[in-house]
Amino acid sequence: MDLRGPSVTIRTGCSASLIGLNEACAAIAKGDCKAAIVGGTSLLLAPGLTATMATQGVLSPDASCKTFSADANGYARAEGIVAVYVKSVKDALRVCFS
Repeated sequence: MDLRGPSVTIRTGCSASLIGLNEACAAIAKGDCKAAIVGGTSLLLAPGLTATMATQGVLSPDASCKTFSADANGYARAEGIVAVYVKSVKDALRVCFS
């Protein structure tokens, strides 16, 4: 894919993808790069923590998170992988309207 430029690993817990997106936007705004790929993952690779959370009643029995609801009955865990391609609005609009 002929990708060039810095590659950074960000380990901040739940906010790593958002921090990565902020860093990418800041680098584009400063002119350090013209575009960036920001990726994030959340993988449950070992059953130990999930088993402990289930035993302690932390996990929702119906595997559904109902934040701010009176029906809330626990925490729901999930896996996910995402990547977004980011560039300046000016560059994005030039591609769309050229």
